[in-house]
Amino acid sequence: MNDSNEPHELHHVIAAQKRGDDLILVYLSYWEDDAANAVGQIVRTTFFDRQGSYESILNTNDVLTPTLWCSPTNNLWVGSANGNVWTTAHVAWPPHRMAGLVYDVRDATLSWTVTTLPDLKQLGHKPNVSALWGIGDANVFIGTFTGGIYHWNGTEWLQVFEAVGEPINHIHGSAENDVYAVGNKGTILHFDGTAWRQLPYPGDGVNRDVLTGVRALNQNEAFVCGTAGRILHGSRSGFEILGQFAIPFYGITYFQNRLILASGMKGAHELRGNQVSVLRDTFGAVAIFEMMDRVFFIDPTQEPASIIDYCPILDPPWARRRYP
Repeated sequence: MNDSNEPHELHHVIAAQKRGDDLILVYLSYWEDDAANAVGQIVRTTFFDRQGSYESILNTNDVLTPTLWCSPTNNLWVGSANGNVWTTAHVAWPPHRMAGLVYDVRDATLSWTVTTLPDLKQLGHKPNVSALWGIGDANVFIGTFTGGIYHWNGTEWLQVFEAVGEPINHIHGSAENDVYAVGNKGTILHFDGTAWRQLPYPGDGVNRDVLTGVRALNQNEAFVCGTAGRILHGSRSGFEILGQFAIPFYGITYFQNRLILASGMKGAHELRGNQVSVLRDTFGAVAIFEMMDRVFFIDPTQEPASIIDYCPILDPPWARRRYP
């Protein structure tokens, strides 16, 4: 800790994905009094080694967002607050439109391409990328802070849904014709392979939630969570309130036939039937990522930068990986 009155530099891990035998992280650095001007890195460490060292594979002055995704062909994708999209996939994109953008590729085996998304329709400015998920390298969806949705079809980026005025916080689907996007004020959107449409928020329609996570198990079942403590269950046909809890939820994933939730400063919980139980409450969890035999949680209080690793078959099953 820096006990002086001078601001000091902070480092935070904000997203994680598995790529081969590597664990890839989005790593932000910023001065504590100037978080808006955070600079981004993509770093690599060993997936299975909890104490392994890490190295940077991309440095940039772009403000990367917690939208890291690894495609089925091991290509990395990530968005930024400046309307940029980065990928290691082989794509033919127009040049980026960010003045003063600087980046340094540290791994010669990875070729990064960056472009700036088209301006938002009606609003006329670059989007802030708030969610990213895809089926493959020619089928990628992006949600934005103002609620618009973009699609990469392998040829061009198109805005395929007008802004709803609220942030899109998460995107997930089970197939090309079954994709969900959720966001603030109870926003639930569904893509059926042809068009996006908004689904009604269940219940009274007044206490509408900041929805933070969606997990589509198959084309007939999906779960949604939010910070008001509600868990929704349903499908493209509509959702019902499965339960109301005195716990905020910041993400949900399906892991080894278990539904696990990031629960803010209350740690991690598991949904069993229509009840939740504590998995661990010794850390905070504002994001959750499921990969292979483990789940990773993002703790909002990181000093030094770190990520929580949960692997039930290890002893101990919980560990904090530190990246100072």
